[in-house]
Amino acid sequence: MNALTRDDYSDTYFHENVVGKREKTNWEPPRFELTKQLVDTWCYQDAFRQINLTLKDENITTCAHNTRIDYIFLRPLLDDEWVLTECFIVDTHNATDHHAVVATFMPKNETIIRKT
Repeated sequence: MNALTRDDYSDTYFHENVVGKREKTNWEPPRFELTKQLVDTWCYQDAFRQINLTLKDENITTCAHNTRIDYIFLRPLLDDEWVLTECFIVDTHNATDHHAVVATFMPKNETIIRKT
């Protein structure tokens, strides 16, 4: 099952680069059920989206097909001792067919010290 997140794409980019490419190559249509279930039903959060609220389209791709298919999901706890401080995509320059997704977490007490 392909697992995409619809919010990652503008309407134009989605229709031209995601739907259009899949139709031309006779791939399955894009699907969002898995990522939606992870977030809406199981209360996981998309680490990249938490840090990068406005990035879309070609700025978020993680594979050669110009889509984001690699994610880091987290499920925060009420008494969580760790805080997500950054999340970004690393261009692997064709070393692999995917880009790396990196997330950094810091102990909560260290992030409070750094902010003061």
